[in-house]
Amino acid sequence: MITLHWFLTVFSSVVHIRVLLRIWDLFFYEGSVILFQVTLAMFKLKEKELLKLENSAQIFNALSDLPGEIDEVDKLIEVSLLSVLNCLTHCGRICLSEPRNEKHLSCMSSLFVLLIVGYSLIDL
Repeated sequence: MITLHWFLTVFSSVVHIRVLLRIWDLFFYEGSVILFQVTLAMFKLKEKELLKLENSAQIFNALSDLPGEIDEVDKLIEVSLLSVLNCLTHCGRICLSEPRNEKHLSCMSSLFVLLIVGYSLIDL
């Protein structure tokens, strides 16, 4: 519900112009998958604050205000681009070291969902 507006407007109405231009550069170069990467990076950058919230109203308000609070555009881009590499590296390491581990299954299923969503959005 909250992020739908972000995606439909390609972040144009929720982030500062300096951040917006960098997101759009990546959007036109990488495609729509970058929108999800940037959103996940925003969550990662504010992870500590989000985990401290106690009820749904606080969470809703914090998530609604989240894009406007991002001012370190270089850090946002770094986290968004490295998050995919870290996930792939982590999943690959689990696949090679512990093939029957439950973490392997959850990590691989998460990666599979991420890839399916990413590819289906690219086709749009």
